[in-house]
Amino acid sequence: EFDNVNIFSPNGDGANDLFTFEFKSKSIAEFKCVIVDRWGITKTEMSAITDTWDGTDMNGSKCNDGVYFYTYEAITDNGTTLVGQGTVQIVGGGK
Repeated sequence: EFDNVNIFSPNGDGANDLFTFEFKSKSIAEFKCVIVDRWGITKTEMSAITDTWDGTDMNGSKCNDGVYFYTYEAITDNGTTLVGQGTVQIVGGGK
């Protein structure tokens, strides 16, 4: 399971503006992740381990501050499947 920073502030100040799994990219061949709000509405989808989330939804609108939920599935270079879930919190997103 990936342990990653689960709080970020997408306010454009250049510090902690993106949510990412990229630091785990070394041995990942395939990756997909879906981030939803507390009502289960998809806010973004990632299709590569190097993708990032800037705190906007599928329409490009800023998401409200709060907790979001993600599920992911990854396949390592040696064919091992990793699945997991977690939460990520937006604070000070400018909305």
